[in-house]
Formats: sequence, structure tokens, C-alpha cells
Amino acid sequence: MKTKKIIITVIALLATVSVVLAQSDCKRDPAAQKFAGTWKWEKGEDSLVLILKFGKINLAFPDMEPFITESIWGYHKFIKGGNKIEDSTPFKNVKFDTSKEPKHTLFGNTNAFNANILEGIMRHSSKNKTVEYEIQYVDTNQSYKIIISI
Repeated sequence: MKTKKIIITVIALLATVSVVLAQSDCKRDPAAQKFAGTWKWEKGEDSLVLILKFGKINLAFPDMEPFITESIWGYHKFIKGGNKIEDSTPFKNVKFDTSKEPKHTLFGNTNAFNANILEGIMRHSSKNKTVEYEIQYVDTNQSYKIIISI
């Protein structure tokens, strides 16, 4: 009887370890999910639209092992003075990719110390530059404050 009990315990322990390893293969960020959706800001003839998506994505960078992460990625449209400056929103149904010419223009994750802050980068194709952004989630009515820094 003792032998069977030990074998069953070892099998149960190995099954638990394999489940834990499978879950740790992905960098989880469930708090980021609340930022998913379409966010709009308007003031006069100026506007900014962010279409943010949440999900598991495969990331591969030079000199790094590929890995899976839960992240926010998306697209934006910026209009200033009634003139469209940038618009990646026509690609909103394209899946996330890490090619040299990706269609997404936003990428981010929640702050390690505050799950109500989303931090990331926004690619400005028209200026050939990238800026950092921060979105602060204020309450359940999806009030927010966007801080974009260069």
C-alpha cells in the first residue's frame, strides 16, 4: 500500500509542477485588460482616437529568446486643426506582428507598481519617431488621463 500511495503522490506533484510551468511560460498582465477598447478625446478641431486590444502575443527580439506576454497593443488616429496627421486605425483588424513593418502603432503594459497605469510606446510614422505614453485609469466609468511624453 505504501508504494502505491507514494507513486500517486509523485504523479500528482509532477502534474502540479507541469501546470505551474505552463502558466509561467506567459508573462501575465490581467490588469491591462481594463484598458482595452476605443478611447476618444476631442477639443475643437483636434482629436485623438486610441483603439487598444488586449491578449497574449508572441514577442521576438534580436539577441533574445522569443516569449509570450499578455499586453496591450493597438492603433491611433490623430487629427490637428481638422487635418489628419496620422491614422493607423484602418489596420485595427490586423493581428499583432513583430515584423519590420508592423501595422500596430501602440504597445504597452501596466506599471509594475500601479495596475491602474498603462505605460507604453506610440509610433509616429509621419515623424519617424516613437513617443512614450501613460494612461491612468481613474474609475470604473472609464475616466482617464493621458500623459504623452517625448
